[in-house]
Amino acid sequence: MSVLPPMNAMRAFEAAARCGSFARAAAELHVTPAAVSQQIRNLEEMLGVKLFAREGRGIALTQAGAAGLDRLSQAFELVGEAAAAMRRNRPDRTLRISAPPGFSSKWLAPRLNRFNDAHPDIDIWIAAEDRVIDLDAGNVDLAIRYGRGGYKGLNAVLLLGEYVRPVCSPAFLRAHAGLDDPAALDGVRLLHDLSPESREDGADWGDWFASRGAFGVDAAHGARFDQSALALDAAIAGAGVALGRRALTHDDVVAGRLATIFAEGALALEAGYHFIWSRARRLSAQASVFADWLRAEAVRFEDELDQL
Repeated sequence: MSVLPPMNAMRAFEAAARCGSFARAAAELHVTPAAVSQQIRNLEEMLGVKLFAREGRGIALTQAGAAGLDRLSQAFELVGEAAAAMRRNRPDRTLRISAPPGFSSKWLAPRLNRFNDAHPDIDIWIAAEDRVIDLDAGNVDLAIRYGRGGYKGLNAVLLLGEYVRPVCSPAFLRAHAGLDDPAALDGVRLLHDLSPESREDGADWGDWFASRGAFGVDAAHGARFDQSALALDAAIAGAGVALGRRALTHDDVVAGRLATIFAEGALALEAGYHFIWSRARRLSAQASVFADWLRAEAVRFEDELDQL
């Protein structure tokens, strides 16, 4: 096999010939014009031919230079294609997570910066969705779902247990003095969460009033939302009082965007947030790292609640 000229010299020649200028070639290659000129001079000495001729302030290819340019340009294109083909076979650094929209926006996304800081080599892709997904298909690495457990054919680990409690904006609370008893909510604008999560736990205003012994209160009036986060955003905006799960309301309460109304107003639920994965597929190393981080974040969350 014949000895190949240095790659840097060949690259400098191809760029100068294509750009018609040492200066423009230097800008493309992020080097100085003198460096391009030196690389080409070295290449000419190695090949024993002149590749460029001076024409006024410009340059022109000699017959020898023109003879090699097309082939060299094609060769660099092939090198680029080869590199792309090899790159496509590198391990996928993207971890795909499916999670309910409310949980994704209110609990998971605000905490992801800690995961990103600890694991900059893993890219997280979150699909905020409620639909049933096929974890055996391999399009999603892990899923977070709200329910009572017992997911057939899947591994499931409880992440967070849940309860609901009435919440509203601090301004709404100030404007409605005397909300010191559940019965006082009769006639107050109620916000209803009709998300898939609420269908899983079955908790609604009627259940909450019954648990407080407040019978006869009109629990049916008010605005309805098909996503938990929408109901809570409406509460933050002062539209009324919502029943919110602790995972979805905690950060807003701590930040002062939401206020809890009754100190003993929580209704415990049988459902909770689980992370699940297919029994037919072993967790990847990246997914295992994320699962461990999720568990640690859940413990941290519980500790924060205990300190309030």
